[in-house]
Amino acid sequence: SFAAHAPPQSCLVFKLHPWDPGLTRWHRVVQRLAVQYCAEDRTVFFPCGDLDTMIRGASGMVTVNSTSGLRAIQMGCPVKVLGSAVYDVMGLCDQSPLDDFWGKPLLPDTALTDMLLRALAATIQIRGVFFKEPGMSAAISAATERLLTKRVGLPIRRDRGG
Repeated sequence: SFAAHAPPQSCLVFKLHPWDPGLTRWHRVVQRLAVQYCAEDRTVFFPCGDLDTMIRGASGMVTVNSTSGLRAIQMGCPVKVLGSAVYDVMGLCDQSPLDDFWGKPLLPDTALTDMLLRALAATIQIRGVFFKEPGMSAAISAATERLLTKRVGLPIRRDRGG
């Protein structure tokens, strides 16, 4: 789709997931597909890198269901989801066909983005990261606070040392 429908000056960037176990040599897969679709001069693979910097320089993001898509929405970057994601709704993600996304990606609605982020923060998300400090400590603290102060379907029994 990118090779056939993206503007000729655009570049397709692939970034390796930080938790990828390294069983597949993704740089070779990307290179092979880029050659197959005559897009090798417009395709780049990064084994690592700062996601926010990449998003700031992007015209849009295509993802399967990653939290990086949520980060892109939060930063005002157009997102096209190819799998299933809780945030893949009209107004947040581009609902047009992928072929159309390359040329005219739709920006996420800022008010709807704010509502989604507040709803996620109050229900299923906690502040923090899993990859490095100080984010790991923040995540542990936030999870502990949520578990001890909010009842999610089950009562907390404190009479058994817990």
